Amino acid sequence: MGMADLKRTCYKSDKIKPVDVNQFINDADNYALGLPSLAEQKEAVKALGSKSIRKNATFSLTELSVNELALHADKLNMSKSALIRLLIQYLSSASEIEKRRLLNLLETS
Repeated sequence: MGMADLKRTCYKSDKIKPVDVNQFINDADNYALGLPSLAEQKEAVKALGSKSIRKNATFSLTELSVNELALHADKLNMSKSALIRLLIQYLSSASEIEKRRLLNLLETS
């Protein structure tokens, strides 16, 4: 190993980005309240938009539900996981009336 190998290099992650005074004060307030900093919030938003951040989930379905899920996924030309994510997103944005209607449909079937 030569002396050139010992030279310290500056990586992008080592560079400190300038911070506005107001951002610094807001981050200090967030820290005092136990909230994430603005930088952490921006990273979390980026992570939510990223397709690589996913968590595996295991749950049980009836044979009929598995078959229906596969059938609908094939009809829509999408994966079963993508279909489940779509349905969860739909349910999250549905009104209370729509949610009650869906729950009534589930209870009667």
